[in-house]
Amino acid sequence: MILREYPASALRTGQRGPREERVVFTLDLTTSDGLFSARNFRIHSGDLVLATESPVSSVQTVFSLFGSAFGLVNAVTN
Repeated sequence: MILREYPASALRTGQRGPREERVVFTLDLTTSDGLFSARNFRIHSGDLVLATESPVSSVQTVFSLFGSAFGLVNAVTN
């Protein structure tokens, strides 16, 4: 996500420019569309860039913890 604040003077008065003072842009870097969009997206000075962990990584972590716990139980009982 990219959080951007525009000055009031930049807000849309015609066809160009943002409609809101505060805008959140989201880019899904797990898809090809998101990667191509990110390539063309310009980061401005003052933007706040937030990167979150992929849900796939969280699932892998949970499975890894369960696997480690079951492996430890099996090692202790044998």
